[in-house]
Amino acid sequence: MITKEEFMKLSKDDMIATYRSYKVEHKVSDIAKAFGFRASPNLYMFLRKLGIYENVVSQMKLPAGLIAGASPSMQPLPKPVERPPVPYGFSYGLNRDDLPGDELATALERIAAYLRLEEGCISIRLSVHHVEREVVEEPASDKEEVESSVG
Repeated sequence: MITKEEFMKLSKDDMIATYRSYKVEHKVSDIAKAFGFRASPNLYMFLRKLGIYENVVSQMKLPAGLIAGASPSMQPLPKPVERPPVPYGFSYGLNRDDLPGDELATALERIAAYLRLEEGCISIRLSVHHVEREVVEEPASDKEEVESSVG
């Protein structure tokens, strides 16, 4: 199996033919791992970016006669309108004032792992501020009782 970089150098028709041959011989998860992706959905996003997803992913097309209750006069559905690819992204929901440092570090490590797999430019907004917490002191009467019982 060729590497992802070699695959990207192929022409669009060669990419389609190569991927189809891989799909016959290997599982999709194995192809994804060989291309350096952790999971199949990452491979599918990569194929969408290359513009070959629709050509290599099998989609079931049923004739009108096979659909239960369909009449022979039923017209096929019109072809969907071609739309430009939608940019994808996510929000990790870290805009909170009560997040401990270790939880924030874990979330940032997960974001870093995601970014290592991405290619191209990424837009990110990040602001880190230390939040002062109010310290609630114990009532003086509790402290005096503890000191008097010790002495």
